[in-house]
Amino acid sequence: LAKEAGVPAATIPTATPRAAERFPVHEFAAKDLSGRTWGLADLKGKVALVNIWTTWCGPCRAEMPGLQKLFERWKDRKDRVVLTISADAHADLARAFVQEHGYQFPVIHGQDVAAKFFPPVYFPQNWLIDPTGRRLNNRPPPPGDSTLDQIEELANQAAKQAP
Repeated sequence: LAKEAGVPAATIPTATPRAAERFPVHEFAAKDLSGRTWGLADLKGKVALVNIWTTWCGPCRAEMPGLQKLFERWKDRKDRVVLTISADAHADLARAFVQEHGYQFPVIHGQDVAAKFFPPVYFPQNWLIDPTGRRLNNRPPPPGDSTLDQIEELANQAAKQAP
């Protein structure tokens, strides 16, 4: 194509394998369903798994037990955090859902907050945020019994690769 367009091949950048690209997360301030206020500063210095979900999404619902297990694994660590964002129309839907199932991970409600990480055009979304507050382009696998160790390894890599 370059030749047909008259562009010398030497001027076309080539893709080279490198560390995952990282994108800044926009500042945000939002209360979770328990009333705690979260912001980007709460994620800095940690690797965060951010999950964006809705109560009407079957795959989202299927990930919730795995998210709870990851939350339990990380809840006492100072260098890790699980944060979820419900993009439901009303916070009461998310509140009732997490109460019904006994989930303890933090849940922020709001599509506007979800957009600070990545526009919620599909659900669920899982993102790793590095200790400097940047979202990794490569996504972790859906949280589940068979993937928690893989998510842990990706979090370790994200922590090591952060400047």
